[in-house]
Amino acid sequence: MSSNKKPKKQNFSSFDKAKAFKQLNLKDLLPWDLQAEPVQPRDFFQQRLARLKNFDLESCEESKKLLIDAICEEAIDVFVRLKIWKGASIESDVANGYVDYLIAENKRYLEAPMLCIVEAKKDDFEQGLAQCLVEMQACH
Repeated sequence: MSSNKKPKKQNFSSFDKAKAFKQLNLKDLLPWDLQAEPVQPRDFFQQRLARLKNFDLESCEESKKLLIDAICEEAIDVFVRLKIWKGASIESDVANGYVDYLIAENKRYLEAPMLCIVEAKKDDFEQGLAQCLVEMQACH
């Protein structure tokens, strides 16, 4: 008798850099030369950044998310077709989990393709990169 059990999906956070690169069949990341004109931040954004100085933005991940909230809001403000999802659940063929931030089409439900993933990590950039890579694979 053959078993039709599908392998259990891994959580995004279980991927380290080597495992993520192997999953995506990558040997290295290529630099991205983004050609864009700088945009002046709005006064509201500047005021919000000034107010955020009242929070510990160095040692607490939850406080750092306040800064990420402000940056994401400012980045998509002019794009009425986009929406920020916090803590959204997504999955791919091999992994699933909750992403810190996701930018996708502005509608009441979430579906691929999704535009952008932002992963907030306290002090581990490589772990954040690995997790973000496998999350981005789930966005297509």
